[in-house]
Amino acid sequence: MSENVVKKKVVKNEKASKSKAHIRYFKSDGITPVPGTTTITGQLDEGKSGGMAYRAWEFGMKGLDYKVEWAKKTDSGSLCHYLVDCDNKNIQADQDHVDEFSKVVIEKAETGMLGWLDYKKEHISEIIASELPLVDDFLGFGGMVDTIARDKQGRLGLIDIKTGKVYESTKYQIAPYEYLWNTRTIEQIRMIVEERGGILNLKVMEKIEWKTVVQIDKDTGLITPIPYEDLSAPLEIFKHLLAIYYLKKKPSKKAWQKK
Repeated sequence: MSENVVKKKVVKNEKASKSKAHIRYFKSDGITPVPGTTTITGQLDEGKSGGMAYRAWEFGMKGLDYKVEWAKKTDSGSLCHYLVDCDNKNIQADQDHVDEFSKVVIEKAETGMLGWLDYKKEHISEIIASELPLVDDFLGFGGMVDTIARDKQGRLGLIDIKTGKVYESTKYQIAPYEYLWNTRTIEQIRMIVEERGGILNLKVMEKIEWKTVVQIDKDTGLITPIPYEDLSAPLEIFKHLLAIYYLKKKPSKKAWQKK
């Protein structure tokens, strides 16, 4: 059995991931569920809720339905990720899926996609893996790695694509992604890629040498690379957040039960 189990529809030919939402991660026994990295880092609010409330107020002042406007932003981000994944895997996008979105959403997603193509042409020599779900049985968490690629110097790196704001907690996501990759074997990675219909162009396991967030402005296509160096401290913080998550899940006795 593979190192991790991701509950999703099985496909025979390689397909791009249409959404990261509702991905459920399981240990290698296929039974024990584990949380994803965004669930763990989501414990850090960082003013996100306040920011969302302000944007809702801002939309309301303009006479706009904040739910509709917010959906445009999230939908364009999801579609942009999908188009990038298709490009990374060198496959055609499912036009029926694309047509499910509004014209405004499609235009924003395609603008972001053009920005990614420019970045890739300038900085990337080869895509190794895209939308790779990994799970660590020992620590008990999973994560979807956006892109593993080689730069123009041939060094292996990890890219996380963001179509919205980059928060301080982003490094607490990148650190466990690097850990997930670096602690797998080549056999485990190959099995996961092949189970998803892909081909891994990697003969021996290599450690991540560089990490960067590629922030894409969907309105302009402008790319802002945000590189990260040593993430050992953020990884330890993530482990503490993971411990807090499991402690909160642990059943506690009520006062009357302690007697």
